[in-house]
Amino acid sequence: AAVVVAAAVVVAAAVVVAAAVVVAAAVVVAATVVVAATVVVAATVIVSIPVVAASAVVATAPATVRVIAAVIAFARTRITSEVLSRRRRAAPAALSLRSGVVAK
Repeated sequence: AAVVVAAAVVVAAAVVVAAAVVVAAAVVVAATVVVAATVVVAATVIVSIPVVAASAVVATAPATVRVIAAVIAFARTRITSEVLSRRRRAAPAALSLRSGVVAK
């Protein structure tokens, strides 16, 4: 009877050890899966950031070009207006110098 009890204790211990090994293996596998999933998510985020940034640049490019064109057009208009204004102010003085009359 003592031998049967001892054998039952050994078998029970072996079952407990085997169960502990199975649980430990499951924990290792689960941790590996979590780490792998985290790496995949991190890689996806890292890859998607430049894609989103590039998409934003492409999406806003027409508006940016329009703003730059408007600034250039405004500057050209302003410069042209200033040049014409200076010519108009200089014209009477040039005429008066030719005729010998001093303009006031």
